Amino acid sequence: MASARSLATCVVIEEEQATLQFCAHKLDKKDLFGKSDPFLTFSRSNEDGSYTVVHRTEVIKKTLNPTWRPFSISIRTLCNGDYDRSIKVECHDWDADGGHDYIGSFMTTVRELSRGQCAGNIYECISEKKRAKKGKKYQNSGTVELMSCRIEKVFTFLDYIRGGTRIHCTFSVDFTASNGDPKMPASLHYMNPYRPNPYAMAIKSVGNIIQDYDSAKMFPALGFGARLPPDGIVSHEFALVLNASYFIIILIINMSGKIVRIITTTIIIIITNGNLSINISSHTNKQEKDKNCYWQYKIVEIVESGVAKVDHI
Repeated sequence: MASARSLATCVVIEEEQATLQFCAHKLDKKDLFGKSDPFLTFSRSNEDGSYTVVHRTEVIKKTLNPTWRPFSISIRTLCNGDYDRSIKVECHDWDADGGHDYIGSFMTTVRELSRGQCAGNIYECISEKKRAKKGKKYQNSGTVELMSCRIEKVFTFLDYIRGGTRIHCTFSVDFTASNGDPKMPASLHYMNPYRPNPYAMAIKSVGNIIQDYDSAKMFPALGFGARLPPDGIVSHEFALVLNASYFIIILIINMSGKIVRIITTTIIIIITNGNLSINISSHTNKQEKDKNCYWQYKIVEIVESGVAKVDHI
């Protein structure tokens, strides 16, 4: 008997975002001693016939002819990706106690909105309760007009990678006194023979992910805040190989080993200055300037003790 084989289907959905702006004209006056304070509520229809609120505009105080600010919302949120799915737009008069007064509502779809500003996107704001009460004398409770609609694709990280974006990552390691004596177990640079120290773990955890998006899988590894031999001058930007006159590019899997060798030959500086990593970042960008017309995304992972001030990054 032949066994049935089930096939899985993978559906890739492009993310889109809509930027919309609305205004209204001649809305009903709901406040006894003043004009209304109107706002709009947008609700997406669900499969069971119910509606879910997905956006509220800001409140415009004391006007019957408001113009709301533009807002952006994902197409997935607005209509679950279905351009023909119903969207209910309600207009209310804001009250401080939360008992907002209903002015009216109308129905639309993303497909209709995508046509932009036109006669078809001027909607009568209808109050069914008021229409039932006034009958034929009732026209509407004002009109709501679409002023603009812009729908754009939202590019994901993988879209940029497929489009040729190159990722450049630099690791910057803190060698200042805030780390403690590397010979003592309490130091963040202490070399435990049974497990890597916190710096090595942090670099490896990030690097193992980033390396999959770099064709060479190789990264600059720099340090700051140490006195380098033989003359003991403080350096705020050095490669993790002492005899290098240029940025050493090393495999991420070897990063921990390089850090071990530099620690055993340095004297940690007295004061901490995390702002130095900014200089590391800018200098690395100059060194790795690519002549090809690709988008380049720069990542600098600054691994420090937590005592350094990095407010300006």
